[in-house]
Amino acid sequence: MKKRMTRLMAMLLCGAMLTGWGAAGIMAETESSSEETEADSSSEETEAASSAASSAEEEEETTAKKDEAAASMAEEASRNPILDIPTIEGDYKIEDCVKLSDYKGLKLQMDISEVTDEEVDEYIEYLVRPVEVEDDKAVLGEGDTANLDFVGTKDGEEFSGGSSTGFDLEIGSGAFIPGFEDGMIGMKKGEERDLELTFPEDYVSEELAGQDVVFHVTLNAIKRMPELTDDWVKDYTDGEYKTVEEFHDVIREEMEAQNHSYAEAGLQTDAWTQILEESEFLAFPETRLEELREEYMGYVESEAEMYSLTVDEYIEQMGMTKEQFDQINEAQVRTELQNELMMDALVEAEGISEKDPEYQEELKRLEETYGMTEEELNENYGEDMVKRHLLSVVVINKVLSYADITENILTADE
Repeated sequence: MKKRMTRLMAMLLCGAMLTGWGAAGIMAETESSSEETEADSSSEETEAASSAASSAEEEEETTAKKDEAAASMAEEASRNPILDIPTIEGDYKIEDCVKLSDYKGLKLQMDISEVTDEEVDEYIEYLVRPVEVEDDKAVLGEGDTANLDFVGTKDGEEFSGGSSTGFDLEIGSGAFIPGFEDGMIGMKKGEERDLELTFPEDYVSEELAGQDVVFHVTLNAIKRMPELTDDWVKDYTDGEYKTVEEFHDVIREEMEAQNHSYAEAGLQTDAWTQILEESEFLAFPETRLEELREEYMGYVESEAEMYSLTVDEYIEQMGMTKEQFDQINEAQVRTELQNELMMDALVEAEGISEKDPEYQEELKRLEETYGMTEEELNENYGEDMVKRHLLSVVVINKVLSYADITENILTADE
């Protein structure tokens, strides 16, 4: 478990570094828990048994807010001084485009959030899942989790979305319509019961809103939260840890390491931003700008096609006019190129190349993190993208090696 968590944190940090400076774009992998998958499928299966809906009035309000946000973004983009930077036609040198600020000796503060006992306890509580009660005489109560089958009928006919099998429902969660969970209290494993209920008047489905229905439920099992004991720890970790105290300490270490990683990522971003703001950008190469514009439009076209929309329809769905879209697009493209040029300038200033030991060390770390060889990384993400990512990591490490860094521990209140 410890190895898995450490690997996940490393990958998340890697993902933050890849996107934080606009240098490259490898997508960080994430691991999804089975609990999340079950929750997603469960929510789909119980559409008719839950009571959450967006009214037409709310949709109109959302659309208005979206349009307002788009207009605000476009207005901000139109005032961005990056649009005033001239362009260079044809070949260019880095020094024609950017004059770096003095990036050696930056004064930076790394804010590290402390980990409290309460946070560790909360996380461990999250890990503890309900287990089936073996006592056949046990009765379902508030706070228990019921594994059940149910069939919903209206006027004797089964209605769409009102049935499921093997569904886990926490009694008292309020996930189902009023009366459903209360009506199951006192049931025993294997018991069947008819629940005569009425859907709320404001229910999402007009066909069911305010209607009388019957849910025939069968209780397959009763699940309860186990007591956190040494035996539970041994079972959960397959014997890797043997006591609650040891497990608590390990979780704390993992959380502290994660907070430190977040702090390092924030430090890297602060350093990059400081250099970016203090450097002088003289011009943008038009050829590269056009390449980035085409890349971005290619992305927009593929997104529109995925939703069976034209580009104009897609832009409209985002709450923008074509003019607003173009303003935002140009500012984003120029910002991406600005980051790209600054990284190239830093690489040139430091004389960094693929042959450097630091580059090779980062390549090895990336291979281990993703479980891929260099060839596989290049095949999956593109050779240029992988190279630019590795160069960006080496560059920012160089910058931080010159910096004056103060560590600051943030308390829970802060």
